[in-house]
Amino acid sequence: MGEVLKILKETKIGDTKILIEQNAPLTRQGARVIHLQNEKFRFEMPESEFLKLAAALAYARNNFDFMKGLMAK
Repeated sequence: MGEVLKILKETKIGDTKILIEQNAPLTRQGARVIHLQNEKFRFEMPESEFLKLAAALAYARNNFDFMKGLMAK
C-alpha cells in the first residue's frame, strides 16, 4: 500500500461507512491509487479507473433523477 495523500470523501452505503482515499503511486512513474475501504474490505484501483467509475455513477444518478422527475425542468 502506498502512502495516504488525502481522504477524498467519507460516505455511507446503507449503514456502512466507506472511506475514499487517494494514495501515492507504488512506483516512481506510477499512477496514484484510490482505495474504497472500510473495516471489512479494501478495493484498490488506479486513479484513472476511479475517475471513469465516478463519472459513470454521476451520469447514472443524473439519468435516474431525470427519469423520476426529480430534476428541474
